[in-house]
Amino acid sequence: PAFRSGTPSTVDFGLDTGYNPFAENRSKDKAVAGAKNWQQESRQAMSDWDKLYSSFSSQKDDLPDSAGPLSRGQEPDDENVVASRLKVSSQAVIGIGDTGSEEVTPILQIGGKYLVTQGHGTLLVVNRRRAHIRVLYERMKLFSESAPLPSQAVLFPEVVNMSASQSSIVENNVELLASAGFDLGYLGDNAWSINGVPAIETGMSAGDLLGLIINDIAEETDIAIENMRQHIALSLAKAGAITSGRVMQQPEIERLLSDLFSLPSPGFTPDGKKIVAELDLQALDELLN
Repeated sequence: PAFRSGTPSTVDFGLDTGYNPFAENRSKDKAVAGAKNWQQESRQAMSDWDKLYSSFSSQKDDLPDSAGPLSRGQEPDDENVVASRLKVSSQAVIGIGDTGSEEVTPILQIGGKYLVTQGHGTLLVVNRRRAHIRVLYERMKLFSESAPLPSQAVLFPEVVNMSASQSSIVENNVELLASAGFDLGYLGDNAWSINGVPAIETGMSAGDLLGLIINDIAEETDIAIENMRQHIALSLAKAGAITSGRVMQQPEIERLLSDLFSLPSPGFTPDGKKIVAELDLQALDELLN
């Protein structure tokens, strides 16, 4: 039978009878622990910059000072040449006071364009947009058909009506565009459907971003495919880089500078624009006297 008389069976749910969800100590302890972990990670990020700067400082005396700017889309023949022009102090971000104790030097945002921090007798000035361009470019420049850039699907595919010349460029470079993260479909009569775009935040519409890349391809029809990929990577990096005026949060600044100075030659953008400058405090004293 389904029912049997006798001692009823019990089920052990393993309840914690001492648990009190309204206890303040539990949440407070977790919050304090989380804050301490964040502070430790922040200090670790700051101290990592010091190690990066030290490598530049140790190399600068052995390198020539006559390095010229990079041409568009080219990397330096010697990855250490640009570092010689930086002359970055090993205490550019971690300031060492007269007492020998470490002090984290604040990083200022000036004019919505520059990051400025005090070094050991210097001011280090970084163009944050150019720094972001360089970091993004390094992440994207090695894409290929076998290792394409990540693509992000468009929720509502955008239909773009092109001129005959534009449509021809897309048709002849559809594999190149696919490796750059574009998912395109031909609808006929020079109309294309954009189903996916490179997974990078640009603030541009899918059609405008594709138009930017089409113009790049049209301007550089006589270069090798590998150089074309680097050219497209640079255009995407410029489209995705931070714009002037936006206030960056401290973790963003730390990550950007850490990524920049971990590169072998962080001084210039791929098209030769200067990223980092150093101002001597003694020269400033003389200027203001």
